Parts: sequence; structure tokens; C-alpha cells
Amino acid sequence: MIIYHYEFLINLGLPFTNKCMVTINIFLAEYKLNLNIKKIKIMRIFGNLFSMSFSEYIDLGIKKALERDYSSAFVYFEKAINKNPAHHLGYFNRGAVILESAYIKIDEDIFRGFEVEDQIKEAITDFDKTIRLNPNYTKAYIKRGFAKIMLNDTSSGKADFEHALSHGDSSVLSILNDPAFRKILNIH
Repeated sequence: MIIYHYEFLINLGLPFTNKCMVTINIFLAEYKLNLNIKKIKIMRIFGNLFSMSFSEYIDLGIKKALERDYSSAFVYFEKAINKNPAHHLGYFNRGAVILESAYIKIDEDIFRGFEVEDQIKEAITDFDKTIRLNPNYTKAYIKRGFAKIMLNDTSSGKADFEHALSHGDSSVLSILNDPAFRKILNIH
């Protein structure tokens, strides 16, 4: 057996690291394959592993978000944005994960002041970008409305809900008709 040593430089997309060197040792029998065939097979295996489509990153991000693994979901949405920065769904889903993560921190009484506020502002930035890319995507208005309300900007949050409603998204009706939420929005 001969050991071939290959190094792949991959971008993990995490805020605390830029790039990580991944070393892969591959054991291949010299007598079965020549070096060129081995290289082709290796690139086929690892090329598919490290190069996914925008949709695959979105799907994996959604899967991780549903599993409440928000840090992994964030990474997949980052990769989707890097793959296609002109598509609104990458920004929308990343914003939704950031907002959900902030909400959980508040709900679990581990509010850290500016940290959570900054997360919510970051989510709003992603929803703003989503709306710029696709002004008809009403879910972004709804999520941005929630984020603004979390920052005590109820009038602006209410305006986002009303915008979504005026553009045909009836899902916002259940929000606007909820008595507790009506009180927050000062609707009588």
C-alpha cells in the first residue's frame, strides 16, 4: 500500500475562522490503479463533497434549522449566499435563523443586552436585503416586522405586517388578530 497525501483548503464560513486546512490521507493499492486515475477518483469524491449547489445549501440549512442547530444552519445559508448573492432566499433564511436564535436567548432569560440587540439588527439587515432583491416576498416583511417589534419599534413593525397583508399574505391575519399581539401593536 502507498499513502497519498492530499490537502484541501476549504472555507468553513464561520465568523471566527477564515479558512481551514483539511488533510486527507488516502490509502490506495499501487498495483491496481495508476496515479492519474487515483487523482481523478479523489477529485470526483471530494469535489462533490465540497461543492454543492445553492439549493442544496438552502435545503441543508433548513434541515438544520428545523433540528434547532442554528449555528450549522447559519453556515449553510452563508454558503448559499456566497454561491448566489443575488438570490433572496439565502438572506431571508439567514435572517430567520439569526432572529430565532435571538428570540431563544430572550426566551431563556439569557438576554445579554447589546449582543441580542445586535443579532436582531443583523437579522433586519438580511430582511432588508431580501426585500431589495424580491420586494414581493411578503414573508420577509413579516419576519422584519417581528424583529422591529423585538427592538420596541412597534409602529414600523406594524407597518411591515400591514404591507404583507396588503400584498395578499393572509397569514399575517392570525398575528394581527391575536389579543396579546394586538395589545403590543396598540390595535383596538
